[in-house]
Amino acid sequence: MKKLVFMINYIENNGPTRVLKNLAFSLEMKEFDIVVLTLFNKNNNEVIEEFKKHGVKVLSLNIKSSVVKLLKNRNKIIKKIKMLSPDVIHTHGYVPTFLLGNKFSDINKITTIHNNMYEDYINTYGNLKGKILIKLHIHFLKKFNHVICCSETSYNSLKNNLKNVTYVRNGIDTNNSNDKCREKIRKELNIPLDAIVYIYVGVLSHGKKVLELLELFNTYKKNDEYLLVLGDGILRDECQKYESPQIKILGFKDNPTDYMRASDIYTSNSGSEGFSISIIEALECGLYLLLSEIPSHVECFYIDTNYYIGESFSYNTYQSKKELLRLHFSTDEKKQIKKFKKAYLSSEKMKEEYKKYY
Repeated sequence: MKKLVFMINYIENNGPTRVLKNLAFSLEMKEFDIVVLTLFNKNNNEVIEEFKKHGVKVLSLNIKSSVVKLLKNRNKIIKKIKMLSPDVIHTHGYVPTFLLGNKFSDINKITTIHNNMYEDYINTYGNLKGKILIKLHIHFLKKFNHVICCSETSYNSLKNNLKNVTYVRNGIDTNNSNDKCREKIRKELNIPLDAIVYIYVGVLSHGKKVLELLELFNTYKKNDEYLLVLGDGILRDECQKYESPQIKILGFKDNPTDYMRASDIYTSNSGSEGFSISIIEALECGLYLLLSEIPSHVECFYIDTNYYIGESFSYNTYQSKKELLRLHFSTDEKKQIKKFKKAYLSSEKMKEEYKKYY
């Protein structure tokens, strides 16, 4: 049995954690002794309980989330890993990658890249700091056995700088299969059952271009079209200004897939993504996609062109692509969307790919 240690900043109800969770839960316990090691004291206890119920051990170092505290506790982190004596360390996020880059050359070290760092770091930290972080991150990534990007798009951005890079697309499964919530949620939100409902789930930030999406929808919406916006972020108050009977700004929800099942189309105008977990959840719920024309979004559509799962749009083509989508609504096509997701973006598919590297 191989000892596998997943290392992450902290466990919360976000994309990287959901990927880790689905991967850990799908691995065979008779083959792997799995431990999740978290660094910071910001864990979501409810999500930790999910890990424990599935027999996955979670160890928390509970370090205060600051660079100074992290550096002071580096020896503590290294000592804990030595004590665990893993065969494989699989990190998520750049902090564990920086910490372990020059350590444990005798252990199979794997890391997952959940973003496109060339876009994300510049957008988040500015040009100078972003470029420094990119250079540092790539330096430490070279010390790993395998660098696994969450999408082909992310892989393409790194392949010229790293020899040890490949990609495995994110894959998740949701346990909630309650389709009855469609009627319940529409009634709560005062939305007719025969209306066309669009939904966005994610961070309300400039990088996700949520305000532009709201402006587009508000300009081109028809009388039978509604938009649900789930999530929180620095633009929450600005988004709230678009609140209307046809635009619902709902904030963060613990059960986003229930709202997806009450919807018809998942939409995102994001300017940068790794490989969005919300998109995969939407496909599992049988939703069509209406996505901005960034490479990681377009990638969804060419995984298998035999399946029609939606459209990508530019600012000028939003209305025409929205109209085109409405022509494809049918029960049979919704079944095809779910079939596509199961074939290419399930936790089982992701697990089989990762096992090759373990």
